[in-house]
Amino acid sequence: MRVKEVGTTILLNPQEFRGIISLLRFFAESRRLGIVDRVGLALSPSAVKEAIYEALRTVRALQPRRATFTIKIREGKTMTVSCCDYDELEGPCPGGLCGTVEKVDGPPEAQKLQGKKIWCALCPELPNEEELSKFFEALEDPVRGLHLARMVAALALGWRPPRPQGEENG
Repeated sequence: MRVKEVGTTILLNPQEFRGIISLLRFFAESRRLGIVDRVGLALSPSAVKEAIYEALRTVRALQPRRATFTIKIREGKTMTVSCCDYDELEGPCPGGLCGTVEKVDGPPEAQKLQGKKIWCALCPELPNEEELSKFFEALEDPVRGLHLARMVAALALGWRPPRPQGEENG
């Protein structure tokens, strides 16, 4: 684990827990902040583990709803993205990604959004078994454990990993 202590500050390499941050970011972008708050404000390692377990279960349950959209963000710029949560947009963009659907590949409920303005929460990169084990082990540190959980929750609200090449068009 690349958590480094500098004086009284603990630095975290966001790549170390990229899947967990991505998982929590999905909940932030889909306006379900309760799980992110439960991780960031937890009073025990078991509360953090429980919230992560619930987050993983919820994302797994949303997989049948997953759709790939080509979305026009603005004139001359489109993106092709995989979304696990989405809806027709009424009013200003609430977060996540917003735009007009040019092409859709997904279930019938997603097909109905063709040509409409939508918001979507990108499907998260799920943590693998090794990443979860490292994170859960680090949580048990009596000094740094819950601080790590708060940092991961904060990064989920603010840090975004670089997008893979080829997702943007135009």
